[in-house]
Amino acid sequence: MIDRDEARRLVTALLDEAERNGGTPCVLVGDAVDYGDWWVQGYQSRAFVESGDVLSALAGNGPVVVPKDGSDPFHLSSTEPAETQMARLRRAEREDVERHPLNSDEARRHAEQSLSASTRADGIERVITRTVEAGGYWVFFFQGRDYIEKDDLRAMLAGNAPLVVPKDGSASFKLGIHEDIGGQLERLADGTYDAS
Repeated sequence: MIDRDEARRLVTALLDEAERNGGTPCVLVGDAVDYGDWWVQGYQSRAFVESGDVLSALAGNGPVVVPKDGSDPFHLSSTEPAETQMARLRRAEREDVERHPLNSDEARRHAEQSLSASTRADGIERVITRTVEAGGYWVFFFQGRDYIEKDDLRAMLAGNAPLVVPKDGSASFKLGIHEDIGGQLERLADGTYDAS
């Protein structure tokens, strides 16, 4: 996951490369703005920023979008506000998820991110041990890495319910630990599971 500082570093590298290829020397303007899955960073010519001379200003330079998932950065248009374009991008992404549900690899990345947050909380690294497809969901069974690899009982996670990642990209959740996992998987598969 790319953080704000890394996003700024990536945009600086893009601007430096453009300059090496004969482009106008540019610098970052303002801070990277967080738009959920993306950072948006403005830039302007170095000459304008340093001198204030409007004849040195770039025109038509839309900000750079840096996807937090590490995908390639891209430019926004300069013809409308970044907020408008990013709202449209968010809508298009939601519609795309509805048309193209998460595959097992994409769901696994979501699960690993969720499990790493638990690792940060308690220091026990988790590893996915099994993946099950159940209707509109991917279900990930997991356990402590050192328990699996070294039989270290201190890393054994007792009562760890499987993590469920909906194919529609909505928030993940865990199955209940006080009822049969097999029955819950059946309800997930037939669409009768109530996650609330």
